[in-house]
Amino acid sequence: MTDPFTEGLEMPPLPPHEQQKLDEFSLLYATGADAYKHTNFSFIAINGSDGLELAQGHIYHPVGNQSLPELTVRTPSICGCSIPLSKLGIDYLSLVTALRGDGIETPIGCLRFGRYAQPHSSFSTYLEKFPPNFYTPIVHPLRLSISTGSHVFQNRLTEFQSDLRSGAMPYDSIVELAGELHLYPLRWDVCSLDVTAEGVVAVDLGPRARIQNGVAHLAIRVAKDVDRTQARLGYRVQAPDAKATERGAFNSSELTWSDDGEYVTVGSVDIEVPKGSVIQGFASYKGRWMHQGWITDPDNAANVRRSMHEVFDPELEGTKKSLFDAKSHKQDARVLEAGVGNLMFMYGFAVNPLSSHFTTDAADLLAVSPNGNIAVIECTTGAINNNGKLSKLLARAVALLEKLKQTGNPHLKVLPVVVTTMKREALTDEEIASSKGIYVATYEDLERLANESIIPRNADQAFESLWSLVHPPQEQLFPPQ
Repeated sequence: MTDPFTEGLEMPPLPPHEQQKLDEFSLLYATGADAYKHTNFSFIAINGSDGLELAQGHIYHPVGNQSLPELTVRTPSICGCSIPLSKLGIDYLSLVTALRGDGIETPIGCLRFGRYAQPHSSFSTYLEKFPPNFYTPIVHPLRLSISTGSHVFQNRLTEFQSDLRSGAMPYDSIVELAGELHLYPLRWDVCSLDVTAEGVVAVDLGPRARIQNGVAHLAIRVAKDVDRTQARLGYRVQAPDAKATERGAFNSSELTWSDDGEYVTVGSVDIEVPKGSVIQGFASYKGRWMHQGWITDPDNAANVRRSMHEVFDPELEGTKKSLFDAKSHKQDARVLEAGVGNLMFMYGFAVNPLSSHFTTDAADLLAVSPNGNIAVIECTTGAINNNGKLSKLLARAVALLEKLKQTGNPHLKVLPVVVTTMKREALTDEEIASSKGIYVATYEDLERLANESIIPRNADQAFESLWSLVHPPQEQLFPPQ
């Protein structure tokens, strides 16, 4: 297949700064390449006059045999496919080159970046070496995001949805199809392709990872096909007062190794720790940190507030459902407020749910630190500025601040906070909110707060930390007169 933009021309080199990011990804990828035996390529494409135009794709390098089921979805306007990369007889770098050029043959047709994208003149990359949230216990993959050109996919959503619903294998929407294809949140402004490689080491946070009778069992999980002598397990012991009492690291030779299935080997060690301690573990490979997680004593929980809560909500199952279960949010959006209120309590805040039937035009929650500073919280399961949410939140915060001044408490701070179940990368109004002094908490923040609630928290410090994120230093040092 020929392309009017590139026919008769050699593919021009990428701009140096884009090539540099591709090269850096390749170097990092190479450290674990031997573990990636079952790479998968999935994508959504638009039917165009010259073949399939990539809308969004994902080249996924898992550790072990975690390849996605093969899938082909064809409609007159939009198609989807998931296939092992080995069946295309190509590696990820060659695939990127093919998409920029004449395309690659797939089970549903020849695929390339769309003709409107003009990939020879518009190509940008973003390298994500570390997780956006440094405290998540989820193993975050190395990720390269490639985007090129622009498309008007948004204008055709109704057409896509109609074709998907009427297909031989019907889907409710393009969002459902994207989820089944293991794609990142959909982009509607550009052609995009994500290349991810799972971390080859991780802290073992399974049932064996625990503190019991003053002995902590620590372990690191390592992909079998990489050089485990390059793995390191770091740790810090944290006392109930949140101060670190000990820290150190174990190299491969200091660990006892055993197999865990076909693809993973586990290196473990036991250390003695004071009663009531928790341990933060760090897994790294060839000097690059990849994963962290907390190890606790289930019989001597460090955070008393969480212990009290878990009497009625074992392992935070109810709280996590309130925070993360989309079905529950559709049935009653206010369940999110209950989950957020639970988190604020476990973090040491006094919480007012403002839940009276006779309370009108109120914030969803007030959370007060021991020093008396107040977070005014608005919760949403969608965009943070739907129906003017930000303006309403600001107005409520201003009204509260005025009341504090009138009652002789002008020294207290009021921080407006909007909590959304959306992921940070999907937000569009975060800069607007921050410029107005509003802190935005996303899905990733809720996940981190829930996991870290096992540790005693200082609500005053937490408040000041959030305050500083949305108030420039100049504003803090020289407040308006």
